[in-house]
Amino acid sequence: MSFIPPQYRRIALQAAQADRESVLITGATGSGKSGIARWIHQNSPRSMQPFISLKPGMISAETILSAKAGTIFLAEFETLAPYEKEIVLYVMKHSALPAALTSEHTQQIVRARVILSSFDPIDHLLSHQPRYTIQIPLLSTREEEFEDITRGLLREIAHSGKKDHLHNLDESAWKVLKDHTWPGNLRELRNALSVAVVRAEGDEVKVQDLPPLTDSSLIDLHGSRADFERDLLEKIITLAKKEFTSKPG
Repeated sequence: MSFIPPQYRRIALQAAQADRESVLITGATGSGKSGIARWIHQNSPRSMQPFISLKPGMISAETILSAKAGTIFLAEFETLAPYEKEIVLYVMKHSALPAALTSEHTQQIVRARVILSSFDPIDHLLSHQPRYTIQIPLLSTREEEFEDITRGLLREIAHSGKKDHLHNLDESAWKVLKDHTWPGNLRELRNALSVAVVRAEGDEVKVQDLPPLTDSSLIDLHGSRADFERDLLEKIITLAKKEFTSKPG
């Protein structure tokens, strides 16, 4: 929960518990909107149901119904086509698909809850207002939280990489991270730590484990976390093959 701004943690918890209510999460690209949406889902009674992330061009009866009784996360609401916005707002208001979207031309119940994300506040675009709103500031402005956010991400990444012993950074690594401006926000930090966890050999991340923070692939403004992790895995495999073939004998 460290990546959720402190002033919104109670709201996020309430949103998880009041799982029928829609949620709006605003913030810059890479600020962690999808992570908060997933956290709300995972801590709600719907956690065993699907979490479906939809982007512009993906809104249809089939994709909406694929969420079953889970959560539909709609990214970048303001960039949706007008007809997509109408569908989303109808679903939020009526918990049903509009008749024109179904093959039977009758309303079809939607059991999933909706979480929206946007770059900026979009109250003027919404005819049905979400009950809960969470605003995420830029990572560069979250100085007091930075260590907690970093440690939380490090634990998560290390655990997924079966390196639970890796739980801290050395002093030089902390200085490099704190001096960086993080134009790619939380996504850039997560990507940098993902590389560092792979490289780290001891029980803490050392400065030499960190990738160059000038690497544009870390910012990855238009790619997804899954895309970055796939690319990182490919790089690791390539490096391992090179090391194997270079060994004598």
